[in-house]
Amino acid sequence: MEGEKTSLTYHFLLDGKSERLSYPQADGHWESLIQLYGNADYMERSLHRRYHIKFVGNPNLEQGL
Repeated sequence: MEGEKTSLTYHFLLDGKSERLSYPQADGHWESLIQLYGNADYMERSLHRRYHIKFVGNPNLEQGL
């Protein structure tokens, strides 16, 4: 919807501690987290395939799951 702000939230378990990272969308795209969390690649590809979300900086978006 026009004017509606959307954010993406990742949930991580790091060293036995639950962490949550939430950040807003920028120009209809999100920055990829694969540089920080390599395992984010699978989730980003899955979200791209299902919802056509673009992740800037993820070169693997078109690869199969």
